[in-house]
Amino acid sequence: MRTPAYRPRRHSLPATDRYVVLFDGGCGTCHQWVSRLRRWDREGVLDFLPFQDPGVPNRFHWIPPEAMAESVHVVAPDGSTWHGAGAAEQLAHLLPGGWPLALLFRVPLVRRCADGIYRRVARTRTSSGCEIRPLP
Repeated sequence: MRTPAYRPRRHSLPATDRYVVLFDGGCGTCHQWVSRLRRWDREGVLDFLPFQDPGVPNRFHWIPPEAMAESVHVVAPDGSTWHGAGAAEQLAHLLPGGWPLALLFRVPLVRRCADGIYRRVARTRTSSGCEIRPLP
């Protein structure tokens, strides 16, 4: 039996129904992760926006700018917001095949460890060649 060709549906949801991933547009590591997430997002449920975008402060006024600079944020259409490892957990819930990772976050102490690992990676990204800077 022949499998039909898969055609990813990009932006299949209206913009108001998609989740927004706020990331550091001046960080190469962040761009690599965004690239991976774009490929994983076969249903088109995510929009990606660097926190340096001029419209971000007004659109996401409840997130302090220094918080955006410290970690990735995922914002739901209703305004619910997750950051750091919590954002990774939410992405696992949203993306196809992410359920094993989402389940892993339910194991006692995993979330706490994930938060610590995320903070360590976020702190060291500037020493690994990433700089928080405005977009050109």
